[in-house]
Amino acid sequence: MPENLGENIHQKSNLLKTPEDAPKELWQREVDGMHKAIHFVQRKVRGVEEGGIDCDDIFNIHKMVMNDPLNPEKTGRLREVRVRVGLRIEGSMSQGVPPDTHFLSEFFNEFSSKLEEKTQNISIDSDAKEVLDLASWAHHRFIEIHPFEDGNGRTARLIVDFIFRKARLPYIKDWGAASREYQEVINKCFQQESSRPFRLFLAKKLFDRLVEVESQFSSRPSNAQSFLSYINGRINEVKDI
Repeated sequence: MPENLGENIHQKSNLLKTPEDAPKELWQREVDGMHKAIHFVQRKVRGVEEGGIDCDDIFNIHKMVMNDPLNPEKTGRLREVRVRVGLRIEGSMSQGVPPDTHFLSEFFNEFSSKLEEKTQNISIDSDAKEVLDLASWAHHRFIEIHPFEDGNGRTARLIVDFIFRKARLPYIKDWGAASREYQEVINKCFQQESSRPFRLFLAKKLFDRLVEVESQFSSRPSNAQSFLSYINGRINEVKDI
């Protein structure tokens, strides 16, 4: 795809959820880590490393996005403590209880094995429905398992990024991670015990991005027409979902 997707600082900031009052050094470290993780995903998609995304890739992505040399035991490794996933949106509390550490490895290995198998078959020929189904399942299941102490959301969003890129679809520029939009849709998934709310969220975000890309290239010379035809075809696919 003719966009320089990895160099977009807007993507990095929207993949993050760092509070506005976070120390500048922490913010910069997380942006640098996200930069490395995005390029790792890009290289994987470009075929430097063929196949789907596997458990080692997930560990590497997490290690990069955390970029925490002071706590290496918490990066790229499964958590060793119990956690609760809770979000309070407009007074409504939704909580999930991820697997206990005794069973975490089993759940994570099962998830990563399925993810690798499913992502191996994703390509430019995959229809939008298939891609959205896989991406929403992957994100929802990853958040359910919550394999790491921190950085689960960022890692999950980069898994979605990989799936979209492998299908030659544009990355999601605005996740709403800095607002309540992203948190609200995760809250709905917990409440409904379903990935459907996230699938609808992804479909809308993808449609908006495709329209944006189409607008950017509509004024280009004729050599961009084949790309525009492809984008318009994808727009029609997503619009009908």
